[in-house]
Amino acid sequence: MTVAGILGFILGRKSGIMQGLLLAAFFILIVNPQSLFEAGFQMSFLATCAIILFTSNFKLSYKIHPLARWCLELFFISLCAQLALLPVFTNYFYKISFSAVLSNLLLVPLSAVLMGGGFLLWLASFVKFIFGPVLFTIKFLLFCFEYLVNFFAALPFSNITMPALKPTTIIAYYILLFSLLNLPLFKKKLKIFCVAFFLSALVFSGGIFIKPREVTVLKGRYNLNVILRENNQTKMLGASISGSVAKKALLALGTKEIDCLFVNSLSRSYFYMLKDFNLKIKNIYLPYGEIPTEIEPLLRNTKAQITQIFPNQNYCGVTVESGWVLIDGKKELSTNNNLSFQTPEITTASTLKAAEIDDTIITF
Repeated sequence: MTVAGILGFILGRKSGIMQGLLLAAFFILIVNPQSLFEAGFQMSFLATCAIILFTSNFKLSYKIHPLARWCLELFFISLCAQLALLPVFTNYFYKISFSAVLSNLLLVPLSAVLMGGGFLLWLASFVKFIFGPVLFTIKFLLFCFEYLVNFFAALPFSNITMPALKPTTIIAYYILLFSLLNLPLFKKKLKIFCVAFFLSALVFSGGIFIKPREVTVLKGRYNLNVILRENNQTKMLGASISGSVAKKALLALGTKEIDCLFVNSLSRSYFYMLKDFNLKIKNIYLPYGEIPTEIEPLLRNTKAQITQIFPNQNYCGVTVESGWVLIDGKKELSTNNNLSFQTPEITTASTLKAAEIDDTIITF
């Protein structure tokens, strides 16, 4: 943006900061088109664009005390940047931050001081007697910066877990945000119409183009784990993966809870997911038998309804069958008390030890 602005000035062209932003994006994409799909590129340009629109279209009254005015400007600029990045946070990191808007009131000015201090430290390196004091000051400011970051990050509800937004919701959200940031440019009647229209679009976009059936397959330690989304329900067949992997997969599908979790065996390794899984589970179905003592605390922590199940029964739209393995390409019943699960289009085995061929273990 700086280079584009300077070139425009040298060439005598009347250009604005938005043109500089677009040129910067254009040249980066010419060099590396894949940048468009990187979180860093999206965050940088979305936040900068929102800040430009706000500072161009909204002006605070000069009657406000200069210090209060400066704080308000910094607050609203930070708020605009956070609003512009909200879909990026939800779809890449599955979180949104609340503390950032307040923490930026301290961190943004301090970061500017640190950036200037970096140049000052380089200059001080040529004058030995002032290098030590400057270095000490920069280190102290860096310590303060790190302390403030950790302090705000540790605040209760500083960020919350959010599932990924649907593409239609993201499109409607950015149309609404763009309209609000350009509101002063619209006439009064058009303002009312635009706000009402795009608020409605944002509300209803959540139900547009929802896939009737989504299947995600995750390879666990002993078996394949399947997440099935259909009829506004989330079912998970198998729990032998890490909780963090399962959580990320669920959030990517746009949900924060499991309606029905089916566990293949009472063996401890088949409950591996529950060790570090912190999303909501409504119902857990597991084989009939004595539950090992080391498993009981994991089940209690989920606060889910626990049901012990039998083969040849149907639970939550899933048919339970005796566990089986593949031996020389043929199904054979497993020797222990394992279960396998079947839906109208999905069949899972209780174990993957016998074979590594995914399309013979699970079929769609």
